[in-house]
Amino acid sequence: MSLHILSVEGMSCDGCKKAVERAGGQVPGVARIEADVAAKRAVVEIAEAGTLPAVIAAIVKAGFPAKEAHA
Repeated sequence: MSLHILSVEGMSCDGCKKAVERAGGQVPGVARIEADVAAKRAVVEIAEAGTLPAVIAAIVKAGFPAKEAHA
């Protein structure tokens, strides 16, 4: 498993948080996703290699600009 932090823009409420988690969580290979509205990020735990681009695409398709956050 690998853990990734995504920067997610446009979340302003609990509904947005749920939409991001739902979109990312539907991607095969995602073990867990937890969005944080205040921090404008989502933590994604991935069980399958190569899944991260699909997670980002799903979140973007749901209407929230997302990209991998770099430390």
